[in-house]
Amino acid sequence: MLSANIFASDWSAKSLKSESTKWLGEARKQRCEAGVRPLRTSVFGYSFNFREVLKMERKTLLLISFTVEGGVFLVGLVLINHAQVELWARFNISWKATALALLLCIPMFIALYAVVRSRWELLSRLRAEIDEKITPIFARCKIIDLAVIALLAGAGEELFFRGWLQGILTNRFEAWLRILITSVIFGIAHYLSTAYVIYAFLTGIYLGVIYQAFGNLYIVMTIHAVYDFAALVYLFKKSKAQETGEEISVTNQQVE
Repeated sequence: MLSANIFASDWSAKSLKSESTKWLGEARKQRCEAGVRPLRTSVFGYSFNFREVLKMERKTLLLISFTVEGGVFLVGLVLINHAQVELWARFNISWKATALALLLCIPMFIALYAVVRSRWELLSRLRAEIDEKITPIFARCKIIDLAVIALLAGAGEELFFRGWLQGILTNRFEAWLRILITSVIFGIAHYLSTAYVIYAFLTGIYLGVIYQAFGNLYIVMTIHAVYDFAALVYLFKKSKAQETGEEISVTNQQVE
């Protein structure tokens, strides 16, 4: 899911300080010259514009993605090997599986559309939290970066949660209970806010049911990766639109 990178960046206070020191100076200077006073916050004694801090350098974001999602993938492989789970028996690539995975992405896209468009309070709150904490992260990305991040997240997280965790629970609990347990842990692992945990939990339920029904890791990996890519592209375009709006605002302030 989308919170892994922001979670990792929040977890590393040193990285946060380094990024804020590195590339906030110029933005701060431009805003001051324009007479615009941005919203500010303070972390560990450092005062900065929160939105600007989240606009990570491209290399930093990719490094965090490779470290976190790649690490999850490697941990999943080790745990699966230790648990003696037959991984390749549950990973079958075929045109039929690919078509099925793309078809099963549709409910995920409907959920994404609901988050984007719904006026329901819970979804509105979730949308606001995503706009504040996740959208700015992808301001400096390229489309290929988003594809790599989505692929890493889909492969790593599904291998760990559905392949290993849900797999080792097979002989201990009934299907509905192991799906529930895995989804709860999946939701908590994506903590960004209460609303986001609920969204991730429901996503985990959906992916868990699909994995239980078809027993093919490739299908859930593909669904996860394709959904993340679509969501990341949306956030990327929204981030660019926000940057354009901010530039227009600054220009108007200068004219006035």
